[in-house]
Amino acid sequence: MKKRIFTILLLSILLLFPGLPSAAQTTENPITGVCHFLEEIQPPEMTAWRTGVNELHIRDKLLTMMCDFSDDRLDGFYQTGVNWDVREFYDPFYYVIGQDYGLMLQMDDDGNAIWHGSRDISYTPPRAFSGKVILSGCGAYAGLTARFDVWGDLEIASLMQLAGRMYEGPSEGS
Repeated sequence: MKKRIFTILLLSILLLFPGLPSAAQTTENPITGVCHFLEEIQPPEMTAWRTGVNELHIRDKLLTMMCDFSDDRLDGFYQTGVNWDVREFYDPFYYVIGQDYGLMLQMDDDGNAIWHGSRDISYTPPRAFSGKVILSGCGAYAGLTARFDVWGDLEIASLMQLAGRMYEGPSEGS
């Protein structure tokens, strides 16, 4: 009997306050962007080696990109690590097939991190690539997560296109 009264009381309260959230709310904003590849840096810690036939491995190379997004909070220069595990081909022109992954970082003028994250890219013939980028906000953007599908064709231009969404609040799988 007590359970029945408690259930009726609980349902009555819920009906009186229909605006109460049932779970944490997440706001999604669709975002598109483009990152232009600028300078490749070969720091002293960079390593490269070959295995097998035309297999190239690179660790800790750096690439600077200038990115422009539909959400201005993401705009700016990014540095990303370049870590290749690819197979090189030279005929009829140079191209690679394989993986490229690395961390990404954007800093403000004072040297503070604004965005940090990672990227994972697959290269396919002849000079196309696709993959994922995930960025997490720092400082004023703490709590924001941006997830993108990325793609490009190095035969056409030295840039990466992005389309995805930004979460303001908790997001699944972040």
